[in-house]
Amino acid sequence: MNFSYLKKYKENTQQSKSHIMEEYYEQLPKFLEEANEQRKKNGEQGVSIAEATIALAAACWWAQTVCGPSFDNGCDDPSNNRASFLAMKNANSINEEAKKLFIEKVTKHFMVKLPKYLWCDYHPDDFFKKALGDDFPTFENNFPWKKYFSINWETGEMG
Repeated sequence: MNFSYLKKYKENTQQSKSHIMEEYYEQLPKFLEEANEQRKKNGEQGVSIAEATIALAAACWWAQTVCGPSFDNGCDDPSNNRASFLAMKNANSINEEAKKLFIEKVTKHFMVKLPKYLWCDYHPDDFFKKALGDDFPTFENNFPWKKYFSINWETGEMG
């Protein structure tokens, strides 16, 4: 299995923030057990440790994206600049505790669902609503515009 995605994750992450993913390595077996129980109930095959690690890296990427949102739809006209400014003002400030909650819940949901792609057009994918449950409103206004994210669960490539 190719684990180059972990190297890319660390290279693309500020050193001060990369410790969050490392904190969760110790909890991966617990997350894996919970996810595999859910998958078994659904009649699905269990998740491997490699897939769990990919899920964690993907959840950390989304956590950084949501906690430091960007609202840009690719258009350079003044109305987009105003809309981006208003969206940024409407975004919530996310503290470290909320960020860790996001990572935990989204990692577990990644392991249960193993999605091949996620997107945010002007609102988050339903995947996140289901993953975050009652905590979703904390993050709802922070999902970036026009983001597409794919995961290859065999190679670990994502982006």
